[in-house]
Amino acid sequence: MHHLSFARVLAIAFAMLAPLTAHAETRPQADWDITKPRGEVREIDFTVDEGTWMSVDVTRDGRALVFDLLGHIYRVPVDGGDAQLLTTNAGIAINYHPKVSPDGEKIAFISDRAGQANVWVMNSDGSDPTIVHHDIVGRYAEPAWSPDGRVLYAARYEPNARGGWTKRADIWRLSLTEDIAGPVLRGLNRQVYSPTPSPDGKSLYYHQATAPITSADGYYKISDGHGVRKYDLTTKKSTWVVAPVFRRYSRTLPFYAGAPMLSPDGRQLAYVREVPGAPLQYKGITVERQTGLFIRDLETGRETLAVHPLTPAQFQSHMMFHMRFHPGYAWSPDGRSLYFSQGGALRRYDVSAGTVTKIPFQARVRRTISEQSKPRIPITREPFEPLNPRCPALTPDGETLAFEAVGRLWLKALPDGTPKPFAHVDSAEIHLSPAWSPDGQHIAFATWNEEDGGHIKIARADGTAPASLWTEKAGEYLNPLWTEDGQRIVALTGEGASFRGLSFSGNGEFSIKAFRGPGTDPQPLASIGPINQHLGQYTRPTYHPSTGRLTYIDTDGKGSKLVAMPATGGAPTTLARFDHISAGAVPSPDGKWIAFQSAHNIFVARTPRKGDTIRRENAQQVSRAHGRYPHWGKDGHLHFLTLNRYADCAPPFSECDLAPLGLRVPSAHAKGALLIKGARVLDTVAQQLTKRQDVLVV
Repeated sequence: MHHLSFARVLAIAFAMLAPLTAHAETRPQADWDITKPRGEVREIDFTVDEGTWMSVDVTRDGRALVFDLLGHIYRVPVDGGDAQLLTTNAGIAINYHPKVSPDGEKIAFISDRAGQANVWVMNSDGSDPTIVHHDIVGRYAEPAWSPDGRVLYAARYEPNARGGWTKRADIWRLSLTEDIAGPVLRGLNRQVYSPTPSPDGKSLYYHQATAPITSADGYYKISDGHGVRKYDLTTKKSTWVVAPVFRRYSRTLPFYAGAPMLSPDGRQLAYVREVPGAPLQYKGITVERQTGLFIRDLETGRETLAVHPLTPAQFQSHMMFHMRFHPGYAWSPDGRSLYFSQGGALRRYDVSAGTVTKIPFQARVRRTISEQSKPRIPITREPFEPLNPRCPALTPDGETLAFEAVGRLWLKALPDGTPKPFAHVDSAEIHLSPAWSPDGQHIAFATWNEEDGGHIKIARADGTAPASLWTEKAGEYLNPLWTEDGQRIVALTGEGASFRGLSFSGNGEFSIKAFRGPGTDPQPLASIGPINQHLGQYTRPTYHPSTGRLTYIDTDGKGSKLVAMPATGGAPTTLARFDHISAGAVPSPDGKWIAFQSAHNIFVARTPRKGDTIRRENAQQVSRAHGRYPHWGKDGHLHFLTLNRYADCAPPFSECDLAPLGLRVPSAHAKGALLIKGARVLDTVAQQLTKRQDVLVV
């Protein structure tokens, strides 16, 4: 099998991400109405008697249920019947996760009718919908009322530094009497969901999972360690109620719990958990385990498996889809019943009898459908402009920029020069991460060749001589850095995963080594743990301008940290920690600032006391929609790439000059024609193979 190298995989990944990132630059119109349908509009109107993934709550008089269905919220008598639509006049907005207030007068729910999935409150008849807290960044889910009805708790999701495909989950407190909103429980190195206040208002039960990580094979693991915890709102202490049974990566162990729900008297806890020894079969496919509804007596600790199978809990789903691990369910006001959805129906569980009754309903679904957005992306043979160049390196005099795009190195005279290809390099190799020598006369760079591996090479910046090897053995190299005396080159190295059919990110450990040139043994300087390669860049060693020490980003069990060590090797010290996963951090020349990349943007913060934590929420965001590869000029200006533009930001970093790179490269396309004789063709419409045919590809 032919394997792509780490360099090619990275290049392809960023090319695919480019259109998405560019789209993020767009700003919505101030008068944009999210509820208004767009384009070619059509109406749908039909009646259903079943639904999927319906979250349910019960009114305080016990006479009716409220539930969500196809982006709307309905009310139906507790014994069944015709469902009444409550979220009228919402246009194309979606509405879900209804929760009735303690006095029964209000219903909290989630809606995106203000542009983001925020918490809303409406009267019990659906009138007067009002947003509780407008938050355009965070997405909310699972609202829960405090016993006095003055506060709503909700899970809040925010894209984290790994990107939009993963989210950080916190639990927030939203006041209904004051415009106050903020976190109660932070999802740092964990995820917290499903807030459930105790009847006395002193505690909060919730669902916790460990944050998703990347396994050694380079794939995302799903979140682990699902369980139920109790948080004391007075002492701020948290304890396990239903601890997780940690499974091996092979999934041979099991059985996670979540979605807690306290009985009205606070004596019983209902929660969902995977059921040991109960596989689920559907259309010939065996799912490892069922999900069951358990009830625990909090005084005695005894618990009962009340209902199984339930709708399967999504404990093993990808993090990007987490908005609720299991459909919402509810106790009746007298604590004698539990209402839930399963198998497409609403159901009631009688706690004393142990029986389940189906609640029939009919709901009329009327929705206006906007035209689906189908961007047209023309594929031409014209030259194109790469949107995600990488690895910028500024000359010591600040006049020329070197960078990598489409696997080649380019030089651009700032600010308006036309990029030119770096001469005298092997076109059969991929060239990465350029670095200028202290005198600006040479460029060091990393290479990769599918057959032989990679090297560190150097070449004269003026292109008057061919590039020469700096490393003796082929291996995995990235992000070279010249020592200040120009005698050595420091680089990031891997353990050889690319030679074993994996990629650079498949290495379990990485090293920073110093190389004196061919024929000499490298000097190991530091070992660092697994790299979050999905952040868009690998650890880039730099020299602290004011101390001459080598600085780099490392990770440990507590997150990211910026460390420094003597340039010739020695024990590292922690300069700063981060409350997030940072993809690169560099001190300013005067040592007053630290610039760092987080969530695909560039931030600056005052240099803290040694070892203290930099919190992203307290830092100044410099880039507006996208930023990577922060680095400093000798004049104290902060530089970085934002798409295909190079930013120059002078203190206090409120404004940046953006210089377009202006690179256009020929598009690669096939030439000629290919004849495939005697091929068997799969007809995707008829879903069958045709007889042998000749196929001409042009």
